[in-house]
Amino acid sequence: MHARLLTVLRDECRGIDDVMVSGDMNAVMSGMLDRSPQRAGPSPLHAFVDDCGLIDAWREKNANAREYSFESIPQGSRSRIDYVLV
Repeated sequence: MHARLLTVLRDECRGIDDVMVSGDMNAVMSGMLDRSPQRAGPSPLHAFVDDCGLIDAWREKNANAREYSFESIPQGSRSRIDYVLV
């Protein structure tokens, strides 16, 4: 997800109690759980979710599951990039 879009969304969600963001974020929350092969490192999407006080609805119910919504055969990678954040 583009940093500028995350900044705009972060600014918009401040002070609002009921926020839902969903869609193909084209980014992972956790490089260790949401990507194969695993890749550690900071996630701008994770920082956005924390800043806005959102919860990854799927991860809340599937704490340690490794399932993916995107696969790149040429790169040999899989990622969970589709989210419902509430």
